[in-house]
Amino acid sequence: METEFDQKKVTEQLNKMSSQKHRFAFAISVCERLYPNYIYFSRHHNWGNPNVFRMCLDAAWEVLSGKEKPIQMEEWLTECEENIPDTEDFDSIFVSSALDASTSIVALLRDTDSIATDVVVEIASFARDTVDMYVQELESMEFYGAELEEKILKHPLMQAELKSQRETIESILAIKEFDLEKISYLESIWKQPKTSNIGFS
Repeated sequence: METEFDQKKVTEQLNKMSSQKHRFAFAISVCERLYPNYIYFSRHHNWGNPNVFRMCLDAAWEVLSGKEKPIQMEEWLTECEENIPDTEDFDSIFVSSALDASTSIVALLRDTDSIATDVVVEIASFARDTVDMYVQELESMEFYGAELEEKILKHPLMQAELKSQRETIESILAIKEFDLEKISYLESIWKQPKTSNIGFS
């Protein structure tokens, strides 16, 4: 069984990575798994603009490949920020996951040249929080304290998220250098997954 998300441990693992590109790649992988949650929310509430977030993620892959940021990036980020949902405006199970997804993508693209480790850890935390909130709502959990945390940790969705993060970090740590062939391979397996980290498609 996977152990609970540990920010300190994730930080240590990210700091072991040999370059900023390695950390940026991990952040992209997390954002890709969160992005379908925003699409699902947008369709359900007929609100928001998934396309601009997709453009930003596509740009992130280009930056990872060594290309310059698109000149429209600041414009896109401004539009993204305008399309981050306020949880007080929507009464549904979907808004929290959309908030985590959109906030993560903006954080990813805010400083592509030298993304800070703490920003990457925050993005990973958002993914964990998405599952935490969704599982509590999905299962109508009424436990408290340690019992609640244990129930959430053991849930298949949380185990899958923690496993995904662990395995992704391990695979990135094994990469000595990000050449175009390696980046193309990662893009083929990480980009636009069929389902999100909570099963939305």
